[in-house]
Amino acid sequence: MTVPPFVAGSLVDFKLKGVLRMLVELVKDGKLYRAECHVHDGYVLIHGERGSSQVDINGFSISQAAEHALWNLARKGEIDPVD
Repeated sequence: MTVPPFVAGSLVDFKLKGVLRMLVELVKDGKLYRAECHVHDGYVLIHGERGSSQVDINGFSISQAAEHALWNLARKGEIDPVD
């Protein structure tokens, strides 16, 4: 199977104490990245092993903002790919 250089999609949405949490994954350069993001007060936050990324929703869908935040972590090497 050939994987395009960038594929993204959210897997699961659920709410916990008023904060939306969502599992997001994307494929970048043939490697799969997966993270849980938190959505609260108009922004999306994702933590990686060596950093975090916060993106204001501001016109994005929640899924798009989450994918963008995860892309930032992967691009900067602040999150490890899934084995």
